[in-house]
Amino acid sequence: MGEKGLIRALAGVALLALAACASPAPTNRDLERLGRNYEDSGVSPLADRGASCGANQHTARIGTAIADWTPPAGARVIRPGTPVTRDFRRERLNVIVDAEGRITSLECY
Repeated sequence: MGEKGLIRALAGVALLALAACASPAPTNRDLERLGRNYEDSGVSPLADRGASCGANQHTARIGTAIADWTPPAGARVIRPGTPVTRDFRRERLNVIVDAEGRITSLECY
C-alpha cells in the first residue's frame, strides 16, 4: 500500500466517522405526524411559545411602533427585506416589524 492508498484509507475512515455523527433523517411517518399536529394546533413543532427568549414578557408591544421601544440586548429587529442568518438560537428574541414600522410578532429562533 503506497502513499496514495494510505491517503484513500484515511479519507474513507474520516467519511465513516462523519457519517456516524449524522442524525437520522425523519421518516415519512414522522413528517406526516408533525404536519397533522401543526394542522390541528396551528403551532409549529419548533415553537416554544416565547418562553425561552422572553417574548411572552413583551406581547403588549405587538401592534405598536418599533420606534417607541428599545428591544432587550441581543434581540434582532427584522424588517421586510432584512437579510437574516439561518442559525437557530432559541434564546434569541426576534422582533418582526412590518413596512410601516409596527411590531407584528415576537418570536424565539
